[in-house]
Amino acid sequence: MKKSKVTEVKTKSKRAGFPVLESMQQTASRLGCSLELLKSAKRNGSLAFQAHGRVNTGILIPELFELLTTQAAGGGNEYLDAQQEQARLNKSKRAAQERENAEAEKLLIRRETAEEVLWEQGVQPIRAWILTLRQTVKRVDDVLQGAQDHGTAREEVSKILNTAIDTGLAAVANSITEKKNELLQ
Repeated sequence: MKKSKVTEVKTKSKRAGFPVLESMQQTASRLGCSLELLKSAKRNGSLAFQAHGRVNTGILIPELFELLTTQAAGGGNEYLDAQQEQARLNKSKRAAQERENAEAEKLLIRRETAEEVLWEQGVQPIRAWILTLRQTVKRVDDVLQGAQDHGTAREEVSKILNTAIDTGLAAVANSITEKKNELLQ
């Protein structure tokens, strides 16, 4: 029986490995992870980050798994805290946008607008009504001074005051209702 000769074939090409990428942005894009996760790994002292911004993914990938496993177990929550902070920020932005949309559709009234409406439709008519009542009191005083019969004078005063009060209350209620209807349209 003849012995066969085993020959070794030597090649000049190296075995395929993980690439060294040019930047953290490129690494995040290629690995499909966030830039914040890479920054967190770098802050934790990863050896994958080389000179001139290069990133050795052969070293980085196992370190990322270790980092995420540690965070899931409850240690080193820096990356998770950043994600939670981003979620809070997004929530507040959404709330602000919803508030602006509601204001644009006149579903909400800004405080300044409400105060302006209150002044224009509530306080000013009440103030005018009080001034009218003062004038009415002067008229009543004049009626009482010129009246011969106090029984007739009392009825006249009561009539004048009740009319002034009813007119003032109706004016205030009407102006508030008008402004409310205007704001809701």
